[in-house]
Amino acid sequence: MLLCFLYSVADLLMMESHDCMVSMQKWLLVSYVNVALFRGAHHIGQTHSDAGKKFIFSLRQPSRIMQCVILSLWGFLVPFFAVWTVVGTSWFRNALDHTDQCTASLTPTLMVGVWQGLSYLGIILYGAIFVLSVVVEIRLRNQERDLRLVETEETLSRWGRQSVQPQSDISILKKKNAGLNPQQIQQLPEVAVDDCQEQTDLMMCAICICDFSPGEKVRTLPPCGHRFHKSCIDLWLLRQAQCPMCKSTVDPECKVDHKCSKTKEE
Repeated sequence: MLLCFLYSVADLLMMESHDCMVSMQKWLLVSYVNVALFRGAHHIGQTHSDAGKKFIFSLRQPSRIMQCVILSLWGFLVPFFAVWTVVGTSWFRNALDHTDQCTASLTPTLMVGVWQGLSYLGIILYGAIFVLSVVVEIRLRNQERDLRLVETEETLSRWGRQSVQPQSDISILKKKNAGLNPQQIQQLPEVAVDDCQEQTDLMMCAICICDFSPGEKVRTLPPCGHRFHKSCIDLWLLRQAQCPMCKSTVDPECKVDHKCSKTKEE
């Protein structure tokens, strides 16, 4: 690209004023500078991110430098390049339509045509990357919404404010949600320790390794019947719908009587 830039500068200086490709050579120079800035921002992103080249898939960045890189890429460099390419296409067609009024050098004409073709391929590629980044962000926001729906004062006091870890690639799109949604979790049996008749069965929560205290909310998982603090098991079930102790699948439609059928057909 550096060689192409130097060639375009030299060609522009030597090009005759009546050549139709004069405006296009200027367009090429600006386009090369934009790509150089883009590559520079991309290099900075790879250097300062643990995700390497995959950093571009995440709109959430922990450091101020990475936030500036992402903002410059999606907020200025890529949009400007797309608009500038469309403008260059219009100029190029206009120049070719007026070749009867001025001369058109063959080499610059071919360079402009090839570069515009590559530019559109780049626009399509980074357009797809941006769409994937937005989808990843939407998925993270949905996870955060589910967290807020199951959070209670007891959850905050026991575990603090929970957050979703930003994803640096599209692996989140390949993973199916293995947990329950907040509505399913709310369907599970819930009881206060004081109201439970089987106090002898309530020993301790296997997640936080703390004894059950009077007044605490306890959930009983169907169909296995194991019990945990509501503030502990709700967060667990968001990530995986299995009992932490016996690994049996938690089904909100089952009752805690071990008579639930394994399949809907049965």
